[in-house]
Amino acid sequence: MAPVLQNEPDLLQTLYRSLTHQEGFHAFLEKLTGAINGCAAQLLVIHRQPPRMEHLWYHGLSEEFLDWYLENNMIAQDVVSNQAIKQAPGLFQSALPLLPDFQPDADYSKWENEQDMLDSAWLVVYSTRTHTFVLTIQRTVSQGPYQQAELRALNRLVPHIRHTVQLYRQLETRSKAASSLSAVIDVLPDATFVLDSLATVLYSNKAARALINRERCLSIRDERFNFAEKDVQTIARQLGRGVSTVRTQIKHIFQRTGCSRQGELISRILAALLR
Repeated sequence: MAPVLQNEPDLLQTLYRSLTHQEGFHAFLEKLTGAINGCAAQLLVIHRQPPRMEHLWYHGLSEEFLDWYLENNMIAQDVVSNQAIKQAPGLFQSALPLLPDFQPDADYSKWENEQDMLDSAWLVVYSTRTHTFVLTIQRTVSQGPYQQAELRALNRLVPHIRHTVQLYRQLETRSKAASSLSAVIDVLPDATFVLDSLATVLYSNKAARALINRERCLSIRDERFNFAEKDVQTIARQLGRGVSTVRTQIKHIFQRTGCSRQGELISRILAALLR
């Protein structure tokens, strides 16, 4: 059985909170660095050809170093990054086996010596056709190299890290799509609602919101269309029927209109209101 990091439950909670945290994965990287006795950690999004860093979450790096690294495109010489973009997602590895064939220029060697860097535990988290997501945790000479038991402990986190990064990508894609769609429907002159298959209201434009404010029998509550309860009760009194009877008759409407879902029925009602 693989060794367990002492604060593994807390690490996992912090990892999944990264999906909604304002600063993304920064807090997780800070806790991960402390848990494995590292000095710094990064989660990078690397464009593979040509190699360049497109996004970075980090802990333990100075702004001065980051500016130098980006301005001089040091990722082109980074031994871990260059190896990572050639590999499929896997498990944590030590960077030490890569060093014998590594030939950095003078500037990169000077930085490594100044920072007293010795080893990195690195993980290819996720890859697409054009990008690679890489997680690295550095150690200094005084902290020593990574041992196999420590790498096995980190590997327990890998399925969770990979799952969270994939979820983050999906949420980011949806957020961008939502912004684009919202901008499109906002300029439409007619009332426009976008519903998913469960009749959840995803987007509505200004004209649609004005329609909802104007119609007394219809509202949006918890992102779903809602027929006001008081109107059902009023109809029941006017018809001299019980509320439960009226609700049953509403269900019959689904059958008579050929609607199988609430979203279909609401679409027809809205179409009638807009004529």
